[in-house]
Amino acid sequence: MKYAGTGSLAKEIERAPLPPFDAVVLNRLKSNEPEIVWNLMLRQAAAYYYGNWPGIDDSSVYRVIGQKMLAQYPSVKQEGANSWASRNQFMT
Repeated sequence: MKYAGTGSLAKEIERAPLPPFDAVVLNRLKSNEPEIVWNLMLRQAAAYYYGNWPGIDDSSVYRVIGQKMLAQYPSVKQEGANSWASRNQFMT
């Protein structure tokens, strides 16, 4: 699923499926234990998004990714003034 180059990159990623995480990451996300696989999850997500959309460099895209992750896997929410989904440092 390569970037089609039509419209906004954030909109295209919004329509795209989430990364195909491996069984280890999926099990921990579903068990509400994301901290155990946090770095692995980020590496897999980065490989998926940068592999399919190499031009990702905008905070609006990271925000979309974070919101999608949070909607599917609520256990990734982090404490603090800004939830993980609103941070611009998803894969930086």
